[in-house]
Amino acid sequence: VNICIIAATNQDIEKLISEEKFRVDLFYSLNVIPLVIPPLRTRKSDLGAMAEHFLKFFSRKFGKLINGFSTECMSILEAYSWPGNVREFRNVVERCCILSPGPIIENPSLLFPSGMKSNTIGSINKSGDLELPPMPLANAEELAIKAAMKEAKGNKNQAAKILGVHRTTLYKKIEEYGLDESE
Repeated sequence: VNICIIAATNQDIEKLISEEKFRVDLFYSLNVIPLVIPPLRTRKSDLGAMAEHFLKFFSRKFGKLINGFSTECMSILEAYSWPGNVREFRNVVERCCILSPGPIIENPSLLFPSGMKSNTIGSINKSGDLELPPMPLANAEELAIKAAMKEAKGNKNQAAKILGVHRTTLYKKIEEYGLDESE
């Protein structure tokens, strides 16, 4: 019998060996060519290529034409910490491919639907507060402006009141982020 075993773990095997929780002989049997791959949360620059790869795969699988994610959705994906690593990312892309009605995945609620409101980015905790995933401040500001503009049905004066800023500040931010006036 000629076999090849590929094993993976997210545990520190050498630490487990020193604590006598993993057999040293098994470690040396498996440790022929070790590959250390850092977690996805430390490789955010890989997300675009991975998203493209998984979108192509699932588009073919489900017979759909999905070309990519909106800028807003990509910002959320890049801000998320991915505790489930590549498996979690793959599942999110698969869900988006299945549920997306158009060629671009635009609805952020498709990304992490459990515990989320369809018109918000983040989740509602037990005390009813909105919790946003960690993200760059500029992304959070842009998302807040979009949400306020949506809530105010495009009325900039009302959106500025919601955000607690002066109207001219809102105009400058809309221009700075290149937001579409219809958003």
